[in-house]
Amino acid sequence: MAPDVARALVREGEAVDLDGVLFAAGALDQARLLIVDALRERGSITVADARDVLQSTRKYVLPLLTRLDAEGVTRRRADERVLGPAAG
Repeated sequence: MAPDVARALVREGEAVDLDGVLFAAGALDQARLLIVDALRERGSITVADARDVLQSTRKYVLPLLTRLDAEGVTRRRADERVLGPAAG
């Protein structure tokens, strides 16, 4: 994707740039819900678990989990993530 197109999508709120990886805004919301559901069911998840839940790769999962940590939705504990205070 051309950089100017990517910037326009981010500016319009259609996409979110997470460490150079673009996510459609709706896909990011859906991924957040899937991760929270998995954490409620399992108690904790690893990056590999999140990769499986999202049927994605580490390239996309790591920036997503980092964002969820920053938002307080998840909290990193060693090699796992647990629900954070903003999970709702």
